[in-house]
Amino acid sequence: MENKAEFDGILAGEAERKARFYRRALPEHRTLKAALGCLSREELDDMAYNLCLEGTDDLTLPELIDLLLPSAVQFAERWLPSVFEEQYQAFRHIFEKEGLADDFREDDKRIDYLCGLGVMAVGADAGKLYWYMPEEIAEVFKRLDSAAYEDAARLNTEIMRLATGLLFYYGFLDYDKLFTLVNGYLEEGQRLDFAAFMGVMLNGSCWCKEVVGTERGMCYHTLLSAPWLEREQKEKENLPFAEIPYGKVYDAGEEGYIEATIAYKQLAQFFMAKFSMEVLQAAETVGKILMLFQNGGSMKDVAAFLETLGKLSEETDEEELTTRVIELHATTRLWRLKGHTPRELKGNAREMARKMH
Repeated sequence: MENKAEFDGILAGEAERKARFYRRALPEHRTLKAALGCLSREELDDMAYNLCLEGTDDLTLPELIDLLLPSAVQFAERWLPSVFEEQYQAFRHIFEKEGLADDFREDDKRIDYLCGLGVMAVGADAGKLYWYMPEEIAEVFKRLDSAAYEDAARLNTEIMRLATGLLFYYGFLDYDKLFTLVNGYLEEGQRLDFAAFMGVMLNGSCWCKEVVGTERGMCYHTLLSAPWLEREQKEKENLPFAEIPYGKVYDAGEEGYIEATIAYKQLAQFFMAKFSMEVLQAAETVGKILMLFQNGGSMKDVAAFLETLGKLSEETDEEELTTRVIELHATTRLWRLKGHTPRELKGNAREMARKMH
């Protein structure tokens, strides 16, 4: 089975990741140099890439470590102001545990991201894993740490959540447009400048699995082609992006968010009743249909997918299914329509025509 092979591959990768952590001995003195000295050449090369260092291929291992030392500290000074509340609390937790935390989840791969920047490190002692901030990075964090810094982390979190919610409804936004739209939801004193905003977005694109950063902008993780959607949106220059209230955008920024509209619920209930699906399976099926619609799929594409579910016993059931799928499409905020639903645009077109007569 292909799925089994994929699953086995995932398990093997997780086992190797865990073994790699346990091969790193916890250094007696938790300096940045000692932390880097526990890494493989491949891991150091990855860190150099993450820190945007060039021309490191011909360096010896000691030379590479010497280059990374000041670069990691300088990067931390720029990166730490962009932290989210969850990251801030992780760093505070390390300090509360006197510099060594032994209770982070080993399967949380987001910590790999922090380690890959040099702001955190992991080492094993007596068969147990410990996470820590190298001393030089910890000093940068301590200089920043204050009530104001914690407030800034909360604001960064709100900004990233709003950005994620906007991308849920629009699919893709270039950085300038995303910056403008997010600021529109914030009070004047909360708004970041563009450079600080970009720092938060770049951090978020690595920390939050709901969004993906590209060279030109950011997109929702289920978008298959950012260039396609960008072209679709540009072709509708006269159509403004749909105005969506703060509450809806904020809610949509939640991880794994589902907009359970009436049409969504009715279609899911149909799948449960007619195909004997469990709740999660029905939700996943509706989600696949939405993904087809959002990525430019036609009704014919959806019909082909529905055929894979099996045969319905009654012709009236097929008609009901078709009606419910059409209703879902009509009431979904489509990315290529800049967050408008087809029904909204149809209604607006009628209103415009009425005013012209």
